Amino acid sequence: MFLFATFGLFTGGMDKFDQAYAEGCFDRLFTTDLVYQKPELLEKEYYFSIGMARYIAALIDRMHRGDSLMELVKPEKRIRQMVELYREKE
Repeated sequence: MFLFATFGLFTGGMDKFDQAYAEGCFDRLFTTDLVYQKPELLEKEYYFSIGMARYIAALIDRMHRGDSLMELVKPEKRIRQMVELYREKE
């Protein structure tokens, strides 16, 4: 099982996550890098930080130019393209 969260605040610490991971309750934990991440969090073998810089930059760029944000918030076209690329490699 993969766990996903936008903001990994972990205000109660990581002990329960460490225990749950050790017991096999989940495989990976993903959060964005939109909040500060302590170095010890980044060292966890089950933790993955998702970089958001390029998406934030794209939002700012589109807003600055007055372009629509629809392509960014509804990524169906990009998802279909990625699926096609995957199928071509098979």
